[in-house]
Amino acid sequence: MGEHSDLSGACAGGSCPPSQYGNLDSYHTLSTLSTVGFIVAGVGAAAGVTLLLVGPKDDSTPAQAGLSVTPYLGPGSLGAVGSF
Repeated sequence: MGEHSDLSGACAGGSCPPSQYGNLDSYHTLSTLSTVGFIVAGVGAAAGVTLLLVGPKDDSTPAQAGLSVTPYLGPGSLGAVGSF
């Protein structure tokens, strides 16, 4: 977008002077890369949503959900074991 506004000021009437040809080439290159980036992101998002919707469901939920803390006392030791 910055390249576009720079070229809009320098290129009047849709034609650019030879001094702006490098900026124009850069603008076209960045435009192409931006388009490719958006396409890749869209394909990735579509693949992710598809995998979330049709992927296998994990039915192995833990029997006890939440926080669990169990204290222990042994010869020469004292502590707690927990899970979440």
